[in-house]
Amino acid sequence: MRTHSALGARELPVADAFDSGIAAEHSLGEFHTPANGPAAGRWSALRSLAAAVLFVVVAMAAVMASAQSTLYWDTNGTADGSGAATGTWGTSNFWNTDPTGGAGGAFQTATTSADNLFISAGTNGTAGTITVDTTQAANSITFRDNVSNTISGGTAINLGSTTNAGIFMASGVNSTNTVSTPLVLGGNVSFQNLGNAAALNVSGNITGTGNIAITSNGVGSTVPLGWSGSTLNNAGSISYSGTSFSRTVINPVVGSNITGITSNSNAGNFAIGNNITVNSAGTTLTNNGIQALTIRNFSNSGQTVSGTGDLILQSNSPYSIPMSIDFNGNDQNITINHTGAITNSGTGLGGVRVDAQIATNVTAINQNSATSNLYLLNTISRPGAGAVTQTNNTFTAPVNINAGILYSGYTNALTTSGTITFRGGTLMYGAASATDLTTKMTTDGTSPYSLDTNGVGVTVAALAASGTSGLNKFGPGTLTLT
Repeated sequence: MRTHSALGARELPVADAFDSGIAAEHSLGEFHTPANGPAAGRWSALRSLAAAVLFVVVAMAAVMASAQSTLYWDTNGTADGSGAATGTWGTSNFWNTDPTGGAGGAFQTATTSADNLFISAGTNGTAGTITVDTTQAANSITFRDNVSNTISGGTAINLGSTTNAGIFMASGVNSTNTVSTPLVLGGNVSFQNLGNAAALNVSGNITGTGNIAITSNGVGSTVPLGWSGSTLNNAGSISYSGTSFSRTVINPVVGSNITGITSNSNAGNFAIGNNITVNSAGTTLTNNGIQALTIRNFSNSGQTVSGTGDLILQSNSPYSIPMSIDFNGNDQNITINHTGAITNSGTGLGGVRVDAQIATNVTAINQNSATSNLYLLNTISRPGAGAVTQTNNTFTAPVNINAGILYSGYTNALTTSGTITFRGGTLMYGAASATDLTTKMTTDGTSPYSLDTNGVGVTVAALAASGTSGLNKFGPGTLTLT
């Protein structure tokens, strides 16, 4: 019979810890394990189970340790360093476990989605192109040599499976690096550029599941996504932050799986440079920083918002920037024609400018923010060619002014709209309306009709009395009731 000393006298090993729960006989000073009978059978089974659990835990730890590797692209064999970044990922035996590129590691051709990959081994890597064979995988890819390298070709790279996933350009890398192979996300990833005066180009289609966090911290660095013919359609969100003052642009078409795009930048501008298809549960565009989140096609072609779902605009910037979220065609037309509402609901001070045509599929315009104004405009400023005018709004949906200010910035901004309902907000005129908008106006029965003439002479017919609603007039300019 094995005897254990009183509780607290020593720590029990894992297997022995079960003794205290199944002792058949005991005294105040000791526990005794049963020698035979039913209790002895239970004791034996529990000890066997504990041993099995311990074996499984150790085995799983060993498998996990072996499943994740840190590998370095090394084209010059066992010589120190790495040589040129050439060869084929998937067939060339160039992935080395030795970070110096020497003979201390093992070489392999294949990688897994748990592996963290570096381009290249050692410190003397030179520029080149690595071709992807069919579909390969990595948790992360880091460019760490101060040369321009490209990863291209193949079907896809399955990217990300655990923490610290993504594509990175290390500090001190001041040359442009590119990954043009399509990416399939297996989790949240970061695209981070710590180099100076150079771009980390992630230019292929992006699908899969996971959020994308873009960071650009080097002086003059950028992280442009895609090109105009590619698609960004991961099931998740996209965010941008960083200390670089250079602009970062989303060049691909933004697909319907994207749930939101957010700028957290107090330095560089973040721009959406192509068409947007809204998510069925709504697509939210948010600005939390000082610089604008801009929707603008830099190739001077038209831009559209389509699909089925709401477009939600949130300027949460603590600064009174006039164009915190800016649909700005600049020198081309933007058409917003998704089947769903446009809702401005930010909690910050910056305004939201919609310098675009709002077309017939839009189901409502909701001004919900008490602090962030919504501006409806239609003028493009084309450098060297004078003003170019967007096509007039054609939407027939209701307009709900629930808080803050809705700015009607041109004569036909609201002429085709449905009912304009005041629920606590103000309609500000930027120009006299081409038609008398009072025929469309109503209130919720308690909120006043609230009009800011803003220096414009406005003539309105008698407004319909509704409950306890009154009329508030703000700003310079004459309001004439007929």
